[in-house]
Amino acid sequence: MNEKCGLVNTANPCRCAKKTRSFMQAGYVDPNRMEFTRSRLASVSDVAPHRLNELETLERKHAELFRDHGFLASPDLATRLRELIDQSPFDGEINSVC
Repeated sequence: MNEKCGLVNTANPCRCAKKTRSFMQAGYVDPNRMEFTRSRLASVSDVAPHRLNELETLERKHAELFRDHGFLASPDLATRLRELIDQSPFDGEINSVC
């Protein structure tokens, strides 16, 4: 929103006429200043820290879940390649080059 919304940053181009109209009717936007009203900003600032705590908790749980996953054992590709070469009709030619 900081990069697009003109209500968040007046230097931005977007005014979202339909959304802004409903925000004005709800009392969230001052129609004279075309900015969010102080009371609406206050409620956002009241809620934001709590939401931040929720996001930090979620991030912590995600990290714990990720760390609890085991490592996938990779196949032994060198052994499999040697088996394929041994079965190949070109085995003698490959061995003479190596």
